[in-house]
Amino acid sequence: MATDSVSELRSVIQTTANVAEETRARHMLEPHPRSEAAAELVEEESFALGSDKRPVLDCYTGAFLRLTVAGDELRSVQRLMNDPLPVFGPAALLRTVLEVSARAWWAFEPDIGVRRRVIRGYVDRITSLIESSRIRVGEATGEAEEIQTTSMERLAEVIDGAEAHGFAVRLTKRGALMSVADEPAPRHAKLIRQQLGGAGEASYRVLSGLAHGVLFAVVWRTKPVEGGKFEGGELRTPVPEFTDLLLDVATALSSYRDAVDRQLRLFGWDRTEWEACRVEVNRVMKRLFHGAVHI
Repeated sequence: MATDSVSELRSVIQTTANVAEETRARHMLEPHPRSEAAAELVEEESFALGSDKRPVLDCYTGAFLRLTVAGDELRSVQRLMNDPLPVFGPAALLRTVLEVSARAWWAFEPDIGVRRRVIRGYVDRITSLIESSRIRVGEATGEAEEIQTTSMERLAEVIDGAEAHGFAVRLTKRGALMSVADEPAPRHAKLIRQQLGGAGEASYRVLSGLAHGVLFAVVWRTKPVEGGKFEGGELRTPVPEFTDLLLDVATALSSYRDAVDRQLRLFGWDRTEWEACRVEVNRVMKRLFHGAVHI
Protein backbone atom coordinates (compact mmCIF):
# COMPACT_ATOMS: atom_id res chain seq x y z
CA MET A 1 0.00 0.00 0.00
CA ALA A 2 1.47 3.35 -1.06
CA THR A 3 1.07 5.99 1.63
CA ASP A 4 0.94 8.74 -1.01
CA SER A 5 -1.98 7.03 -2.75
CA VAL A 6 -3.94 6.76 0.49
CA SER A 7 -3.27 10.43 1.24
CA GLU A 8 -4.46 11.44 -2.23
CA LEU A 9 -7.64 9.39 -1.87
CA ARG A 10 -8.31 10.95 1.53
CA SER A 11 -7.87 14.38 -0.01
CA VAL A 12 -10.27 13.55 -2.86
CA ILE A 13 -12.96 12.48 -0.39
CA GLN A 14 -12.58 15.53 1.83
CA THR A 15 -12.42 18.02 -1.05
CA THR A 16 -15.52 16.61 -2.73
CA ALA A 17 -17.61 16.73 0.45
CA ASN A 18 -16.31 20.17 1.42
CA VAL A 19 -16.96 21.86 -1.93
CA ALA A 20 -20.48 20.39 -2.13
CA GLU A 21 -21.37 21.52 1.37
CA GLU A 22 -19.78 24.96 1.02
CA THR A 23 -21.87 25.52 -2.10
CA ARG A 24 -25.06 24.54 -0.25
CA ALA A 25 -24.12 26.73 2.71
CA ARG A 26 -23.70 29.79 0.50
CA HIS A 27 -27.16 29.43 -1.00
CA MET A 28 -29.07 27.63 1.77
CA LEU A 29 -32.37 26.65 0.12
CA GLU A 30 -32.65 29.75 -2.06
CA PRO A 31 -32.87 28.82 -5.74
CA HIS A 32 -31.85 31.12 -8.57
CA PRO A 33 -34.94 33.12 -9.66
CA ARG A 34 -34.89 31.56 -13.15
CA SER A 35 -34.26 27.99 -11.97
CA GLU A 36 -36.56 24.99 -12.18
CA ALA A 37 -36.71 24.84 -8.38
CA ALA A 38 -37.87 28.47 -8.17
CA ALA A 39 -40.67 27.76 -10.64
CA GLU A 40 -41.77 24.71 -8.67
CA LEU A 41 -41.84 26.62 -5.40
CA VAL A 42 -44.11 29.23 -7.00
CA GLU A 43 -46.50 26.47 -8.05
CA GLU A 44 -46.45 24.53 -4.78
CA GLU A 45 -49.19 26.68 -3.27
CA SER A 46 -51.75 24.77 -5.32
CA PHE A 47 -50.70 21.61 -3.46
CA ALA A 48 -50.65 23.15 0.04
CA LEU A 49 -53.19 21.42 2.24
CA GLY A 50 -53.75 21.35 6.00
CA SER A 51 -50.43 20.95 7.81
CA ASP A 52 -48.61 20.19 4.55
CA LYS A 53 -48.13 23.81 3.54
CA ARG A 54 -44.76 23.40 1.74
CA PRO A 55 -44.89 20.02 -0.03
CA VAL A 56 -42.28 20.87 -2.67
CA LEU A 57 -39.91 22.32 -0.08
CA ASP A 58 -40.43 19.18 2.02
CA CYS A 59 -39.12 17.06 -0.84
CA TYR A 60 -36.09 19.32 -1.31
CA THR A 61 -35.37 19.41 2.43
CA GLY A 62 -35.34 15.63 2.70
CA ALA A 63 -32.86 15.39 -0.15
CA PHE A 64 -30.67 18.11 1.39
CA LEU A 65 -30.58 16.18 4.66
CA ARG A 66 -29.56 13.00 2.86
CA LEU A 67 -26.64 14.77 1.19
CA THR A 68 -25.61 16.09 4.61
CA VAL A 69 -25.56 12.50 5.87
CA ALA A 70 -23.54 11.39 2.86
CA GLY A 71 -20.96 14.13 3.38
CA ASP A 72 -20.54 13.22 7.03
CA GLU A 73 -20.17 9.52 6.17
CA LEU A 74 -17.55 10.32 3.53
CA ARG A 75 -15.52 12.31 6.05
CA SER A 76 -15.80 9.41 8.48
CA VAL A 77 -14.34 7.08 5.84
CA GLN A 78 -11.54 9.55 5.28
CA ARG A 79 -10.72 9.57 9.00
CA LEU A 80 -10.63 5.76 9.11
CA MET A 81 -8.05 5.52 6.35
CA ASN A 82 -4.93 4.93 8.42
CA ASP A 83 -2.27 2.24 8.19
CA PRO A 84 -3.25 -0.56 8.29
CA LEU A 85 -6.34 0.14 6.25
CA PRO A 86 -9.60 -1.11 7.80
CA VAL A 87 -11.83 -3.42 5.77
CA PHE A 88 -15.31 -3.55 7.24
CA GLY A 89 -15.71 -0.07 8.76
CA PRO A 90 -15.41 1.87 5.47
CA ALA A 91 -17.67 -0.67 3.74
CA ALA A 92 -20.55 0.01 6.14
CA LEU A 93 -20.14 3.77 5.78
CA LEU A 94 -19.81 3.72 1.99
CA ARG A 95 -22.92 1.55 1.72
CA THR A 96 -24.84 4.29 3.53
CA VAL A 97 -23.34 6.94 1.23
CA LEU A 98 -24.66 5.00 -1.76
CA GLU A 99 -28.14 4.63 -0.27
CA VAL A 100 -28.68 8.23 0.79
CA SER A 101 -27.02 9.71 -2.30
CA ALA A 102 -29.19 7.63 -4.61
CA ARG A 103 -32.31 8.76 -2.73
CA ALA A 104 -31.23 12.41 -3.05
CA TRP A 105 -30.50 11.87 -6.76
CA TRP A 106 -34.03 10.49 -7.15
CA ALA A 107 -35.61 13.40 -5.25
CA PHE A 108 -33.70 16.00 -7.32
CA GLU A 109 -34.61 14.50 -10.70
CA PRO A 110 -35.15 17.35 -13.19
CA ASP A 111 -38.16 17.92 -15.44
CA ILE A 112 -40.62 15.81 -13.44
CA GLY A 113 -43.03 18.64 -12.66
CA VAL A 114 -44.51 19.88 -9.41
CA ARG A 115 -47.04 17.06 -9.07
CA ARG A 116 -44.43 14.30 -9.13
CA ARG A 117 -42.09 16.31 -6.87
CA VAL A 118 -44.89 16.57 -4.31
CA ILE A 119 -45.62 12.84 -4.62
CA ARG A 120 -41.97 11.98 -4.04
CA GLY A 121 -41.98 14.20 -0.98
CA TYR A 122 -44.95 12.20 0.31
CA VAL A 123 -43.10 8.95 -0.40
CA ASP A 124 -40.15 10.13 1.70
CA ARG A 125 -42.21 11.42 4.61
CA ILE A 126 -44.54 8.43 4.77
CA THR A 127 -41.59 6.02 4.64
CA SER A 128 -39.83 7.90 7.46
CA LEU A 129 -42.93 8.07 9.64
CA ILE A 130 -43.65 4.37 9.16
CA GLU A 131 -40.15 3.56 10.42
CA SER A 132 -40.38 5.81 13.48
CA SER A 133 -43.90 4.55 14.28
CA ARG A 134 -42.56 1.00 14.56
CA ILE A 135 -40.89 1.72 17.88
CA ARG A 136 -42.70 -0.65 20.23
CA VAL A 137 -44.29 0.59 23.45
CA GLY A 138 -42.92 -1.30 26.43
CA GLU A 139 -39.72 -2.23 24.64
CA ALA A 140 -38.09 1.16 24.96
CA THR A 141 -38.05 4.30 27.07
CA GLY A 142 -40.88 6.71 27.68
CA GLU A 143 -39.30 9.02 25.15
CA ALA A 144 -39.51 6.27 22.53
CA GLU A 145 -43.17 5.75 23.35
CA GLU A 146 -43.79 9.46 22.77
CA ILE A 147 -41.96 9.30 19.44
CA GLN A 148 -44.07 6.34 18.36
CA THR A 149 -47.35 8.02 19.30
CA THR A 150 -46.41 11.29 17.61
CA SER A 151 -45.20 9.45 14.49
CA MET A 152 -48.41 7.45 14.20
CA GLU A 153 -50.53 10.58 14.51
CA ARG A 154 -48.42 12.47 11.98
CA LEU A 155 -48.41 9.45 9.64
CA ALA A 156 -52.22 9.44 9.60
CA GLU A 157 -52.23 13.18 8.85
CA VAL A 158 -49.74 12.87 5.99
CA ILE A 159 -51.57 9.93 4.41
CA ASP A 160 -54.85 11.85 4.68
CA GLY A 161 -53.16 14.83 3.03
CA ALA A 162 -51.82 12.73 0.16
CA GLU A 163 -55.20 11.10 -0.44
CA ALA A 164 -56.98 14.48 -0.28
CA HIS A 165 -54.94 15.37 -3.39
CA GLY A 166 -56.09 12.17 -5.06
CA PHE A 167 -52.77 10.41 -4.42
CA ALA A 168 -53.68 6.86 -3.41
CA VAL A 169 -51.36 5.48 -0.72
CA ARG A 170 -50.79 1.73 -0.92
CA LEU A 171 -49.30 -0.21 1.99
CA THR A 172 -48.33 -3.86 2.34
CA LYS A 173 -50.06 -6.13 4.85
CA ARG A 174 -47.16 -5.42 7.21
CA GLY A 175 -47.57 -1.68 6.85
CA ALA A 176 -44.63 -0.89 4.55
CA LEU A 177 -45.17 1.68 1.82
CA MET A 178 -45.70 0.29 -1.67
CA SER A 179 -46.53 3.46 -3.58
CA VAL A 180 -48.06 6.93 -3.55
CA ALA A 181 -50.21 7.50 -6.64
CA ASP A 182 -48.20 5.98 -9.50
CA GLU A 183 -44.83 6.47 -7.75
CA PRO A 184 -43.46 3.26 -6.18
CA ALA A 185 -41.45 3.55 -3.00
CA PRO A 186 -37.84 3.21 -4.24
CA ARG A 187 -35.75 0.20 -3.24
CA HIS A 188 -32.09 0.94 -2.74
CA ALA A 189 -30.62 -1.72 -5.02
CA LYS A 190 -32.99 -0.90 -7.87
CA LEU A 191 -32.43 2.84 -7.47
CA ILE A 192 -28.64 2.45 -7.44
CA ARG A 193 -28.88 0.33 -10.58
CA GLN A 194 -30.88 3.11 -12.27
CA GLN A 195 -28.26 5.65 -11.24
CA LEU A 196 -24.99 3.75 -11.68
CA GLY A 197 -25.88 0.69 -13.78
CA GLY A 198 -25.22 -2.96 -13.04
CA ALA A 199 -21.67 -2.37 -11.80
CA GLY A 200 -22.95 0.12 -9.22
CA GLU A 201 -25.58 -2.30 -7.98
CA ALA A 202 -22.99 -5.09 -7.75
CA SER A 203 -20.71 -2.86 -5.65
CA TYR A 204 -23.65 -1.94 -3.42
CA ARG A 205 -24.49 -5.61 -2.83
CA VAL A 206 -20.89 -6.39 -1.89
CA LEU A 207 -20.79 -3.42 0.51
CA SER A 208 -24.11 -4.54 2.02
CA GLY A 209 -22.70 -8.01 2.48
CA LEU A 210 -19.62 -6.63 4.23
CA ALA A 211 -21.72 -4.34 6.43
CA HIS A 212 -24.01 -7.18 7.51
CA GLY A 213 -21.36 -9.88 7.80
CA VAL A 214 -22.76 -11.97 4.94
CA LEU A 215 -20.40 -14.91 4.51
CA PHE A 216 -19.66 -14.56 0.78
CA ALA A 217 -18.49 -10.98 1.28
CA VAL A 218 -16.56 -11.72 4.47
CA VAL A 219 -14.67 -14.59 2.84
CA TRP A 220 -13.95 -12.39 -0.18
CA ARG A 221 -12.23 -9.71 1.92
CA THR A 222 -10.39 -12.02 4.36
CA LYS A 223 -7.61 -14.61 4.18
CA PRO A 224 -6.74 -17.70 6.23
CA VAL A 225 -4.67 -17.18 9.35
CA GLU A 226 -1.38 -19.07 9.17
CA GLY A 227 -1.69 -22.15 11.32
CA GLY A 228 -5.37 -21.40 11.88
CA LYS A 229 -6.87 -24.52 10.31
CA PHE A 230 -8.95 -26.80 12.45
CA GLU A 231 -11.28 -29.71 11.78
CA GLY A 232 -14.18 -28.38 9.71
CA GLY A 233 -12.90 -24.85 9.23
CA GLU A 234 -10.21 -22.21 9.55
CA LEU A 235 -9.59 -18.86 11.17
CA ARG A 236 -9.54 -15.85 8.83
CA THR A 237 -8.33 -12.27 9.11
CA PRO A 238 -9.25 -9.11 7.14
CA VAL A 239 -7.17 -8.29 4.06
CA PRO A 240 -6.70 -4.51 3.71
CA GLU A 241 -6.38 -3.92 -0.05
CA PHE A 242 -6.08 -0.38 -1.32
CA THR A 243 -7.51 -1.40 -4.70
CA ASP A 244 -10.72 -2.66 -3.06
CA LEU A 245 -11.08 0.53 -1.03
CA LEU A 246 -10.39 2.67 -4.10
CA LEU A 247 -13.16 0.95 -6.06
CA ASP A 248 -15.61 1.21 -3.16
CA VAL A 249 -14.87 4.91 -2.68
CA ALA A 250 -15.13 5.61 -6.42
CA THR A 251 -18.59 4.02 -6.57
CA ALA A 252 -19.87 5.96 -3.54
CA LEU A 253 -18.38 9.23 -4.84
CA SER A 254 -20.05 8.71 -8.22
CA SER A 255 -23.45 8.44 -6.58
CA TYR A 256 -22.81 11.43 -4.32
CA ARG A 257 -21.49 13.63 -7.12
CA ASP A 258 -24.40 12.75 -9.42
CA ALA A 259 -26.83 13.78 -6.68
CA VAL A 260 -25.00 17.06 -6.07
CA ASP A 261 -24.98 17.72 -9.84
CA ARG A 262 -28.74 17.39 -9.97
CA GLN A 263 -29.13 19.63 -6.95
CA LEU A 264 -27.01 22.41 -8.43
CA ARG A 265 -28.75 22.24 -11.81
CA LEU A 266 -32.24 22.15 -10.28
CA PHE A 267 -31.52 25.20 -8.11
CA GLY A 268 -29.59 27.06 -10.80
CA TRP A 269 -26.56 27.68 -8.58
CA ASP A 270 -23.16 28.69 -9.91
CA ARG A 271 -21.21 25.54 -10.75
CA THR A 272 -17.75 27.00 -11.37
CA GLU A 273 -16.08 25.76 -8.19
CA TRP A 274 -17.91 22.43 -8.30
CA GLU A 275 -16.90 21.76 -11.90
CA ALA A 276 -13.27 22.61 -11.11
CA CYS A 277 -13.46 20.16 -8.21
CA ARG A 278 -14.89 17.45 -10.47
CA VAL A 279 -12.13 17.90 -13.03
CA GLU A 280 -9.38 17.68 -10.41
CA VAL A 281 -10.98 14.69 -8.64
CA ASN A 282 -11.36 12.85 -11.97
CA ARG A 283 -7.69 13.51 -12.74
CA VAL A 284 -6.51 12.17 -9.39
CA MET A 285 -8.82 9.14 -9.46
CA LYS A 286 -7.66 8.21 -12.95
CA ARG A 287 -4.05 8.29 -11.77
CA LEU A 288 -4.86 6.28 -8.65
CA PHE A 289 -6.63 3.58 -10.68
CA HIS A 290 -3.72 3.47 -13.13
CA GLY A 291 -1.30 3.01 -10.25
CA ALA A 292 -3.48 0.37 -8.58
CA VAL A 293 -3.59 -1.71 -11.78
CA HIS A 294 0.20 -1.80 -11.85
CA ILE A 295 0.73 -2.71 -8.18
